[in-house]
Amino acid sequence: MRACRPLVDAHTADAAARMLAVLRAGIEPLWWSLSTAERDRLVVLNMGTKSAREGAQIARYLAWLMGVEGEGERLVFAEGARDEAEAMQVLATFLADLRIGVTFGDHPLAFLRDVLGEPTDALLRDLTSPHPP
Repeated sequence: MRACRPLVDAHTADAAARMLAVLRAGIEPLWWSLSTAERDRLVVLNMGTKSAREGAQIARYLAWLMGVEGEGERLVFAEGARDEAEAMQVLATFLADLRIGVTFGDHPLAFLRDVLGEPTDALLRDLTSPHPP
């Protein structure tokens, strides 16, 4: 199996390059047709059947193009949205959560995190180990 690894890696790199070329050909003409001000305030809503895998090419490319860290205030993934209306509902909820995060939280993305996450992390640090039933 290890003997095949270089061939698999070469094919993977080739596939990534070809897909990136397709993305660039489809997206960049529109991107560069926008003014700098339009590009700076653009919010991209990417529809898909499920959440993008960590490190997904489309997520990395869009973040790179837009100069953002990843999904956040300007790059939103609408997983499970089957049509434009559902995607717009995801975007509306996301934008409302950002405003709530600014108003009541410490950061625009505060309400996109599970509010129980940080307290749970603190509690887990104090636990010994899982106990068998």
